[in-house]
Amino acid sequence: MAISSIHIEAGGGGYFAHNSRETPTVNSIFSDEPNFCSCSKEEAFEVYRSELQIRSDAYTERTGQKLQKNTITHLSAIVNFNADHTPEDMQRVCDLLEAKLDTKIIQFAMHRDEGKVNEDGTPDKNYHAHIEFM
Repeated sequence: MAISSIHIEAGGGGYFAHNSRETPTVNSIFSDEPNFCSCSKEEAFEVYRSELQIRSDAYTERTGQKLQKNTITHLSAIVNFNADHTPEDMQRVCDLLEAKLDTKIIQFAMHRDEGKVNEDGTPDKNYHAHIEFM
């Protein structure tokens, strides 16, 4: 069993398409197991823009100021998982993040197609998930 971890950093616009595999990914070398993505890049952008408007309006109402241009509004988390984990397992992680961080999950994806092939020819898969949130 792998040790689990999560890494969170500022997100970027290209992340939604990477997660849903709507753009080519160099690291995608395996095709024997399906990936999972909760929504397309367009659906993710729609949720992001809607939530950003709600939060920007609330900030302006509370402070009398517009949201600053350098404000980080998109965070991205990478979580490792085992081969037997399901989208339902990852949904529980998303629910926990939403509750603990008082945030909105925009999209999550489980990637089973990245990794490397060892010198002896055995696959070494990098099972991980991306979680995009406000």
